[in-house]
Amino acid sequence: MGPSTVHGNLPQQQREFAAAEARHGLGGVFNALHGALYVNHPAAVSRADFKPAQLQRFVELGLTIPPP
Repeated sequence: MGPSTVHGNLPQQQREFAAAEARHGLGGVFNALHGALYVNHPAAVSRADFKPAQLQRFVELGLTIPPP
């Protein structure tokens, strides 16, 4: 089992909770690293995961969004 793997014997709700806590904890560490250089900054990755915001930004930039 790798370091980022949540134990498979836990119930799903507990696995999801543990994974979310790990993400928040690691995010706190990354946010505390002022002046660090990133390939993909954690905040940018989080923003990119939110599809409605992406689509809205594309429209603001004048891009055509195909129908679903």
